[in-house]
Amino acid sequence: MLDKKKLLIQTDSNAMGGAEKYLFDIIPNLKQCFDNVTLICLSDHKVDGLRQFASKEKVVVKPVGKKYWFSLKYLLQIAKLIFNSDVIFVNKINPAKSLVIIFISLIFKKKICCIEHLNIDIISRYWLKPPILKFLIKKLMNKVGCVIVLSDNAKVFFEQTYGYQKSLTKIIYNGVEAIPDLAVTDNITNNCRVILVGRLSAQKNQTSFIENIRPLIEKMIEHEINLIVELWGDGELRNKIKKQITDSKLQNNVILKGFSSKKDEIYSHKDILVMPSLSEGFPFVMLEAASYGIPIIATDVGGISDFVEHGINGYLVDKKKFNQINDYIFDLAINPQVRKKMGLQARMKLERSFTKKQMVDSTIEVLNKL
Repeated sequence: MLDKKKLLIQTDSNAMGGAEKYLFDIIPNLKQCFDNVTLICLSDHKVDGLRQFASKEKVVVKPVGKKYWFSLKYLLQIAKLIFNSDVIFVNKINPAKSLVIIFISLIFKKKICCIEHLNIDIISRYWLKPPILKFLIKKLMNKVGCVIVLSDNAKVFFEQTYGYQKSLTKIIYNGVEAIPDLAVTDNITNNCRVILVGRLSAQKNQTSFIENIRPLIEKMIEHEINLIVELWGDGELRNKIKKQITDSKLQNNVILKGFSSKKDEIYSHKDILVMPSLSEGFPFVMLEAASYGIPIIATDVGGISDFVEHGINGYLVDKKKFNQINDYIFDLAINPQVRKKMGLQARMKLERSFTKKQMVDSTIEVLNKL
């Protein structure tokens, strides 16, 4: 049991996403076992966002930006922070940077917990190619106290690929709060509202979905249903997607909504969440949609199948058979009672095993046992 010690959390990624949401959810609850919590940020452009959050929670943010990467000044900054901490929590996004944190922590004989946020596809594509990196990951990671993974697939992958000991890895699913007293209706109208939520990027694959949507729109019209697709999020492909919608004359059916932090605005009175991603970890948006009683149609990548049960609370699609997404959207659009039943099943599964409280409590339990 930890006796009110100092916790150092390392975080780094290219954009504010699931890894940061996870931190924002658990940090307010860490004060029950730590006197002091410090965030070390390895990306300059994220410092302001983290500081804004941290100030509310009385958490110190220490920026160690890219300009110091692998310099003596950089390493000394990190070493000092690690030396003055009791437990190191590595919110692992960039394996190379995280290994530096882990290596220095091992030198100072600190207790270490690491959570793997990167999806398996990205790790396989980029981080398995340098043999020396794979060797270092295997050697160093098997010396930490615990490695948290987000899904069954991730656990198997890390154990088989990097040789993580089975006793080392623990699955802790992401979790969200269910919407209280939610009334899920059949929503029998002439409109079918489909949402895509996430960063506008190649990984999320919104462009392929839009490219293939015209036949579905026409099929819906034949059944007197108006398909409305809302894209929530921002990112590097925003201008490309905006042009794609205009060039394809889809402005009446596909709406680029932008980023919003208001869940009600995104999920209330929506019918289906579509996730055409090429790769994923364990996405929060899937759980957020379920909390509103929305069924999910998603490519079977990453840890999505740990939550989405095909034909029960949504549909899983092979990413090589992309056109099946349209078929499942149509089936749910013309069968509102099936849609309602699946949405309720999604919400029930969330309430059983994927709540924010379960995620937070499980993380604290791991830290307490280090």
